Amino acid sequence: MVSVLSSGKVNDAGILRDIWFVAASFDFELRAIHLSGEENRAADLLSRWHLDSVYEERFRRLPSFPELAEVVVPPDVFTIHGY
Repeated sequence: MVSVLSSGKVNDAGILRDIWFVAASFDFELRAIHLSGEENRAADLLSRWHLDSVYEERFRRLPSFPELAEVVVPPDVFTIHGY
């Protein structure tokens, strides 16, 4: 994703258009940098969570994340309104 945001090159330009539209609408700047899995262990484990239960187990053992609660997010949260 870092290379997509940095270069602007992607197969489906719609997703980038939506991201930049939201950024412009709410007046914020989006920057992306790459962090190695070791530097960003929690996010790395979460991104692999669906692949194997071992990643969930490793995530739950992280000292900085002792308790988790599942949150159901309504699909309309991911719908961009206004255009």
